Parts: sequence; C-alpha cells; structure tokens
Amino acid sequence: MTTETQRDAPVTLALVLLLAPPFFCQTLLKSTAVQCLSICLAVACLTFRVARGRCRLSIPKPLIAFIGFFALAVLNKNVDIVAGNGLAWFALFGMSLVAVVLLVSLPHAGWIRTALVLIAVFSAFHALVTIATWMVPDLYDRFIYPQFFSDRLTITGRGYRSGFTAHYSTNGIYLALGALASYALAMEHKKKAPYLTLLVLILFALLLTAKRAHLAFGIASIAVSFVAMRGTGGIGKLAVVGAVGILALFAASFIAPDVLFVFDRFSDAMEDDTMNGRTPFYELCMTMWGDDLLLGNGWGSYTQAFNASLLSWSFLARGFETMNAHNVYLQVLAEEGVVGLGLLVAAAVGLFAASMKLAKDREAFRDHASDASIEGALAGSLAIQAFFIMYCLTGNPLYDMQVYIPYLVACSMSLWVYRRRRSEHVGRSQSC
Repeated sequence: MTTETQRDAPVTLALVLLLAPPFFCQTLLKSTAVQCLSICLAVACLTFRVARGRCRLSIPKPLIAFIGFFALAVLNKNVDIVAGNGLAWFALFGMSLVAVVLLVSLPHAGWIRTALVLIAVFSAFHALVTIATWMVPDLYDRFIYPQFFSDRLTITGRGYRSGFTAHYSTNGIYLALGALASYALAMEHKKKAPYLTLLVLILFALLLTAKRAHLAFGIASIAVSFVAMRGTGGIGKLAVVGAVGILALFAASFIAPDVLFVFDRFSDAMEDDTMNGRTPFYELCMTMWGDDLLLGNGWGSYTQAFNASLLSWSFLARGFETMNAHNVYLQVLAEEGVVGLGLLVAAAVGLFAASMKLAKDREAFRDHASDASIEGALAGSLAIQAFFIMYCLTGNPLYDMQVYIPYLVACSMSLWVYRRRRSEHVGRSQSC
C-alpha cells in the first residue's frame, strides 16, 4: 500500500459513511441516530485528513448562498425546531454542508472518482434487487417487505418496482443517480465498456420501476452534461445513441414487456390536468405564501398546514404524518418566502452555471500527473446537479436525504475544480 493510498484511506471511509445512509436509510440504516452518527464520523474522518494534510479550509463563493439558505431555514420562524420535530434534517443537511467544505479543501481529486464509484455501486445493488424481484415476483412480498417494511401501514408501488425500498419513487431516485454516476465514469475512462454495461443495467432497472420523472430527468441530465462537455458537436452522437437505445428498447420489449409500462404512464400524465393529484398541494403553497410574501411561514409549516387541511385525512390514515408539496420551489416559497427561494435558486443555479463555465475551459488546468480526470468530475457533477434542479419541480429532493446528500457531494466535485482553478489563477498572477 502506497503512502498516498494510506493518506486517502480516511477520505474513502468518510465517503462510505457519507453515502451509505442515503442509499440504505429505509433498510439497513433506518435509525435516524445511526444516520447522524455515520455522517458525524464521515465529517470527523474528513477533518482528520484535512488537518493531517495541513490543508487550508476553502468556502468557494458559489457555496455561500447555500449556507445562507440553511441559516435562514434555521433562524426564520422555524416550526420544526420549536415543535421538536424534523430536527434530523437540520443535523443531516448541516453536517453535509460541513462535509462539502472539507471535501473541497482536499489536496487531490482522487476522492471524486471514489464518490462516483460508490454511487454507481450502491445503485447497482438496487438495480440487481429490482431485476431479481422482477424475475421472482414473490421475492418482495415474501421476504423484503416482511423483513424491512412490516411496520408500515401501506406501501404504494409494492412489488418489484420498489426493489429494496419502501416505495418505487425512492428506488427510482437511486437508479437515476447510479445511471448518472455510471455515465460520468464512462466519460472519464478510456475503457468505457464496463461502465456503459453498468449504465445499461441500471437504466433497464429504472425502466422496470415505471417512474416517469426519474427516467425523463435522468436522460435529460445526461444529455445536458454531455453537450456541456462535448459542445454542440456532441448532439449528433446523442442522436445516434438515442436511436440505438430506442431500437434496443423495442427489441427488449419482446422479452420483457414491463419495460414499456413507463410509456403508458407518460400517456396517462398527458391526460391528467391535476399533475397526478398534486394541484391542491401547489394551491396550498400559494395560499401560505400569501400570509408572508417576504419570509414565509417558517421551515416545517407546510406539513402543519397540510395536516390541518381536508387534504390530509387519507394520508394520515395511511401513516403519512409528514407531507411535502412535491415541488421544492413552491414549498420553499411558502415556508421561506421570496428571500428563501432567492437564496436557494441563487445557490443551485449559481453552482450549476459555475460548473458549466468550468466545463468549457477544463483543458487549461488539467493535471494529468496526479489528479483523477477532471472530465469525469465535471460530467458527473453537472449531471447530478441538473437532475436535482429538474426533480425539484415534481419531487422533494431538498427534504429527502436520498437526494440532497449525493447532490451536495456532486456539488463538491465542481467546487473542488473551482477552487483549484482559482488557486492556479492566483499562482500564475504571482509568478508574473
């Protein structure tokens, strides 16, 4: 074992501790206390590595808006803290922000590849379980459900579509993230076959879940990232890949007709004027926003308002005590007002724009001798950021650790490149 590998062992352990909770929070790591402990240990490992390497802590400017948003959520009429509920989000999200600062401060980029591999491997596990439960229909109901989810009153989307999760939406999240990580690893390596094979495997499992948003946003995110990395010249390649993919899907449908069910759901969505029954959720957000346009009603107030409304009775009867609006932008507007939404958009869009800019001039500062490929780092970061921004339109990624922790780790990848770019600019200016 080399000295460099020994020095990076704490970072690898930290990434495992940081990424395992979001991927197994419903099964192997169900306890909130265990999740908090795991991420605390991850932060401790990263702190040890940064201190041992005498690295200078770095908080890039694009991260400041996210820190400001978190501070506003904590201090502004915070219902969850006052009521003593939902404290886990603040602990987990806050520690994840600390982990971002520490990851960005690391001296070498090797951790980026490790993070992408972990996301891909964890996702591949969920993909294999999904395919296994599809092939053996009773596997979910007779083994997975009794072992891990028997305490739940009801589960929507039981069976193979849920895989190793309580709900097929969660399974769709894991598979979409794994597809994006596999794509990034394929962009980085010259030998692309293993990662492209993994990408196809995960996409097949994602098709089986029949999750519309996750499939559409996942494919769109790959397209956005690919064009950003390859320029407009990459559009032709995307078109060819898309055509081949459609033909492969058509051929696969003769063996596995279930892969086409997702397209039936797309057709159903086009005929649904209620946004899959969520229009009342959005109307409640706008009503709440009217109470305080500037600062909103405070973090956690949406759940309180929802549970006090006529919308809640069927959800409460099924054990859903906490409800989110399935549109992050509208819920933040209701809870944190224009100020909170402005900070969130500035953080997410600012980071994405900075990453896009980095993708254009990456060749100017790539160090082939010591660092992992910057191309893979930016490709993965851009894809996961794009997925988060789009998924905020129909899901709850800001409130679900399954999404926001991988998202923040992806942001760290671009921020690490951003910090390195800034340091090289300073170094060149001082040498002149």
